Amino acid sequence: MDTRQAFLEGMSQAASSVTVVTTDGAAGKAGLTVSAMCSVTADDPALLICVNRSSGAGELIAQNRRFCVHLLRDDQANISNIFAGLGDGDRFEAASWTSLETGSPVLDDHLVAFDCKLVKEDVWGTHRIFIGEVVATSLSQGDALLYVNRHYARPADIVAAA
Repeated sequence: MDTRQAFLEGMSQAASSVTVVTTDGAAGKAGLTVSAMCSVTADDPALLICVNRSSGAGELIAQNRRFCVHLLRDDQANISNIFAGLGDGDRFEAASWTSLETGSPVLDDHLVAFDCKLVKEDVWGTHRIFIGEVVATSLSQGDALLYVNRHYARPADIVAAA
């Protein structure tokens, strides 16, 4: 197995929350499912997302200078699929939306929404790296939708398997 394939196989074992990122502004509205998202710091709340350079959404995030990161609930795999391009129709017609501070679309029925102002961006290989200052956080109730071993999972599934 070559290095790239071994890396992909290894990363498929890293369980992560399923994340949808949205933006809106003068450059336009866009959204996509993102597999790479993490906290940068809690002292000056910030998070990091990675967007494939082939995605037009990355350019809109850069131009709009804002984005919202949504952690999906365990019953929202359909939203993830639609924003990953696996469904038909307009992504934003699949759910109800509002906004917080930046004006980026906020999924009404989220588990958590982090509304961010873009503060730093870079490119590494095939991806654009965006760091956002979290200016508002909206919390709800439920369990996170997870992705591991190339499948959706629920926290209860992982506990049961253990």
